Amino acid sequence: MVYTKLLREYCLQNKGIVFDISKEYKEHFSMIPYKTYTKILGRLADEHILTKESHRAYIVSNTKSKKDDVLKYYINNGHGIVIGYSMYNSLGVSEHKDEFIEIYTNLLANRQKTIGKYRLYSFNIENFTEQYKNIIYALELIEKGPYIKDCNESVRLSLIEYYLKDYSDLLFEFIIKEHEYNYSTICTLQRILTDDLRKECDCVNIYLNQTKQEVK
Repeated sequence: MVYTKLLREYCLQNKGIVFDISKEYKEHFSMIPYKTYTKILGRLADEHILTKESHRAYIVSNTKSKKDDVLKYYINNGHGIVIGYSMYNSLGVSEHKDEFIEIYTNLLANRQKTIGKYRLYSFNIENFTEQYKNIIYALELIEKGPYIKDCNESVRLSLIEYYLKDYSDLLFEFIIKEHEYNYSTICTLQRILTDDLRKECDCVNIYLNQTKQEVK
C-alpha cells in the first residue's frame, strides 16, 4: 500500500532518530487513518526497520546507533538539557543515583512524556545555548537544592555563583515564559545576584510582570 511505502521510505531516510508516534503523526502523517498508521508501524517493527522504545516511541533502526539515541535526539543541536540527578552527578553535587534521566527539550508535542528510562519535559526555548543552560542550571540548583539527596552543599552553592557569572535579565525573561519556577526561587536568585555577585538585575519584577501572580 502507498501508506506503508511512505512510512517505510521516511524511516529509511532517517535512521537512528527517535520516532515519536504522536508527534510524527501530527506533523507528517495525519492524512493516514490513525489505526492504519499504528498497524503500519507494527509491521515496520516486525521488519526490524523500527525498534520499540516505549508505548509512545520507536527508534528508527540503525546498526551503528547506540542505546543513548533517545538522549542524543532530545538534547543535541541545542534541543535540550539534562537535569535532575544525572546533572547533579556530573557536576559533583550528589552521588545519589536515580533510575530515570530527566530532560528539558523543545521537541515535545505534549507537556511531558516518558520513553523507557527517560523522563522528558517540554521547555520551548528555540535554542539551548550555553548562556541559557547556565541560567537554567542555576535555577535548578536553587529550586531543587533542599530536596537533593546526599547533596554537597558547598559545591551546589559555588556552582550557582559560577553559572550566574554571565546572567542576563533578557534571557531570564525568555526562560520564565516557558517554564514556571517558584517565586521563592526567583527571590533567592535576585539575592545571590545583588548581594553576593554585586550584579544589577530585575528578576523579581520580571517574574511578577510575566506571571501576573500576587505573592500571598
